[in-house]
Amino acid sequence: MAAGRSAIFEGLFGTLLADPALVPGILGPRTVKNQRLYRSFPQEQPLLSEYEPVGGEGWLILEEMEPGPRLSVEQGETIYEVIEIAFHLFGNRYAIGDAVADILDMYWHWTVDQQRNIQYGDRILLFTRRRESSDKYAQGVKLHQKTIKYMMRFIPEVLYV
Repeated sequence: MAAGRSAIFEGLFGTLLADPALVPGILGPRTVKNQRLYRSFPQEQPLLSEYEPVGGEGWLILEEMEPGPRLSVEQGETIYEVIEIAFHLFGNRYAIGDAVADILDMYWHWTVDQQRNIQYGDRILLFTRRRESSDKYAQGVKLHQKTIKYMMRFIPEVLYV
């Protein structure tokens, strides 16, 4: 596994790719035109207008958001590294968004610090919580869109050595 910040995103992707309930389960099987999971947004959005899902299909795009003012202050005053992650789910059925949200919450919606021992590269995930969820019909691509945002608090592993 890579070190540094890239390991965080590789870990998030690896977790999702390894879950058969998500891919091929809810989102459908990976194909040449639809890999189901992406790291870039809105760079991948033009692909959505050319693709017509069949049955219950969709895809998930991972985006790192800029932390809000309160989290930026926390990050500047502590050793913690705070990252806000947004998952943009596009699907041809409204229920796909809620089903994917349940899976994401299973991994990253905790109520207390370090409930689980999770490490991505040299960062230990101390706390994570869903901060926001929204639904809309994306008129430009004619699909349902659900955006789910999580706040994740990490600490470098070297502090525990």
